[in-house]
Amino acid sequence: MKRHPVNIEDSVWEKLERIARILGDRDTTVGSYINAVLLEHLNLYANDIEIWRKL
Repeated sequence: MKRHPVNIEDSVWEKLERIARILGDRDTTVGSYINAVLLEHLNLYANDIEIWRKL
């Protein structure tokens, strides 16, 4: 799977790292956690995004 780097402030990264450790399993990384959160967001707001795209 092709992946892309993103720039995240250190303070945000630290929070995400802590959440990923607490909520995830052994294989959970910050990257996989971010991917899951973004995918959920995109799915949740897919209809709204499509409406905004058409404006």
